[in-house]
Amino acid sequence: MSLFERDYIKRLIQQLARFVALIGRARDERKLDVALRLSEDAHREVLGVPHEMLSRLDVRSAALLLGPGKIALYAELLRLEADLRRELGQIEDGDAAEHRAVALERQIDG
Repeated sequence: MSLFERDYIKRLIQQLARFVALIGRARDERKLDVALRLSEDAHREVLGVPHEMLSRLDVRSAALLLGPGKIALYAELLRLEADLRRELGQIEDGDAAEHRAVALERQIDG
């Protein structure tokens, strides 16, 4: 991996960390709808692809679109979304997001 690629990935992780902090703050204040919107915003800002678009793609297509550097970040965002949806009582949607995260990680490994 080149220095440029490492710097790019580092910046993506820093962006994700900022969103996670904002989401955590909203979550602590029990503003779960706000936290979920921030999670969806992070898709566009960190991954460069809107949440709505990624959620319509099958896992393999989403992985191909994002590329190897962003798949793990997407999986983390999905896990965060899963937790938020479960807290909002959207159990099935939360479980679906968790399963998608696992399937994405399989794309990395396989």
